[in-house]
Amino acid sequence: MNNIDIFKTILGNLDSLESKINFITTIINTIPDPVFVKDHQHRWLVLNDALCEFIGMPREELIGKTDYDFFPKEEADVFWKKDDEVFKSGLENINEEKITNPYGVEHIFSTRKAVFVEKTRVNFFWWVVFAISLSCEKQKKNCKLRLKNLKAYRIQTH
Repeated sequence: MNNIDIFKTILGNLDSLESKINFITTIINTIPDPVFVKDHQHRWLVLNDALCEFIGMPREELIGKTDYDFFPKEEADVFWKKDDEVFKSGLENINEEKITNPYGVEHIFSTRKAVFVEKTRVNFFWWVVFAISLSCEKQKKNCKLRLKNLKAYRIQTH
């Protein structure tokens, strides 16, 4: 049995459309990294809890918004460029991107973008963001602290 067969079985055993949506929403919300779905106008349609926490706003205030509503223009330009490439080519894109949250903290993320085409020919774009590092400033502090601890350890052991 493959994943599609398993999902068909699980979803087939759920009584209502609401139960099916709740099941998938629960799965998406348990992913600790931001996950969302955009349309061709780059509007956020589906968001998981991790993205809401990253932005620091409730889902209701994020739905229908775009990257330009929350990120610096230079970063949003890059996101949209990559989004458009994926929409046009239909090919998955994995990219490393700098993302500054609304509080001004920079993060480096590995992003994975792909297009979902349903039989109705309505295209959606899904984006999964995986954190691959702490903020740049935090990284510098952590490196300095490790170096300081290493020097202290060397002094103690010699």
